[in-house]
Amino acid sequence: MLDALREEAEAADASFRPTVEQERAVMAETRQQAVEHGVNAKGSGEHGWVGSMMRKFERFLEMHGEASGYDSAVGIVSDAQGLELVRDYMDWCFSGLGREQLFSGVGRKGFADEYFSLHLPYALAQKVFPMMNMPGWTGLEKLALQVRRQVAARSV
Repeated sequence: MLDALREEAEAADASFRPTVEQERAVMAETRQQAVEHGVNAKGSGEHGWVGSMMRKFERFLEMHGEASGYDSAVGIVSDAQGLELVRDYMDWCFSGLGREQLFSGVGRKGFADEYFSLHLPYALAQKVFPMMNMPGWTGLEKLALQVRRQVAARSV
């Protein structure tokens, strides 16, 4: 009786999992999107890691933007106030207050520890701010955006 129930449960479970052929089709589609858009389809855009970071930053601005001196008409400027806002965001994430993922190499609640010190300052300036149409971060040539990102990231 138990064996029959287990087999039935395994069959039901297997029916929900995609087949190897279905997974390969999704992988091929992802690769094709990367070719068409010129970027890694898993990273860019609203549904990749950039979109995830953008939504997290938007939640932060919604809750703490005003107290941190954020003005949506001005956006993020590479001045003391703008850099302090980014530092506040990094502190918010690193402390675990903005957690939506709970992993850390040293047991902290929040994103991985090095994510904030290495990746976040660069990704915010180069990917998230333009995606949010922040004034001063849109319509820039690739080199101009990289230079601006480097200045902002080094200052944080």
